[in-house]
Amino acid sequence: MGKYSSIILAQDLVVLNQKDIQKILIAHNSERYLVGAPNLDWDDSIANFAKDWASFLAGEDNGLKHRKYNTFGENLSSFNGYDFSADFGVKLWVKEKKDYKYSPIKNNNNQKAIGHYTQLVWKNSTKVGCACAQSKSKTFYFVCNYDPPGNYIGEFPY
Repeated sequence: MGKYSSIILAQDLVVLNQKDIQKILIAHNSERYLVGAPNLDWDDSIANFAKDWASFLAGEDNGLKHRKYNTFGENLSSFNGYDFSADFGVKLWVKEKKDYKYSPIKNNNNQKAIGHYTQLVWKNSTKVGCACAQSKSKTFYFVCNYDPPGNYIGEFPY
């Protein structure tokens, strides 16, 4: 579990099988196709990195927060009251598309409202790995990491 394992309280890792991975890739790549960005490939080592953080968030069970030190792009979502679907978190990020007006990334609060979407379609990202863990309160914490990262101020996502 890495350096965060000592503070994990109670959580269950959601094991992603090949069908789940395909659903996640299809959800990402269908959106990327719409904007002319190349497909992402799944990366198991990045997925293991995401697994560490999903487990940590589920163990804490206190909302979402990004890692302080991260060499990857990172999208987070949490949800409860739904049965787990591997692509649900991605679909939440895609909903931000309606608020994005094609422009360079800005350094302002509006970026938070669209930043998941712009990372998802970031043209230079080539690899993704995702993981999900469920907390004691039954909240799912879904994490995807991207390599190379995106959302650079002043750049267009695609």
